[in-house]
Amino acid sequence: MRQPKLDSQRLKAIKNAISVTDRVPLQDWINKASSLNDSLLNEAIEGIYCGEAGEMRVQLGEFPHFLVMQWYSVTPGNPKVEVAYIS
Repeated sequence: MRQPKLDSQRLKAIKNAISVTDRVPLQDWINKASSLNDSLLNEAIEGIYCGEAGEMRVQLGEFPHFLVMQWYSVTPGNPKVEVAYIS
């Protein structure tokens, strides 16, 4: 199935939703990203599970834009998003 086009306005909305300026709880980040109801973003974050650490790099649409995100836990059961951006 062909992915919907990722135009500049849509890309900007996704960037604003996923930007991390301070370490946020992983579940809060997932909830914020999901609240956009964007099919590309929802598909990209669908497989995130709240483990102790992890990372993902998923292409968004047909264009060379990737969602890159890393999380880790300093204390068990409390993962925080360390890095999140669109490349």
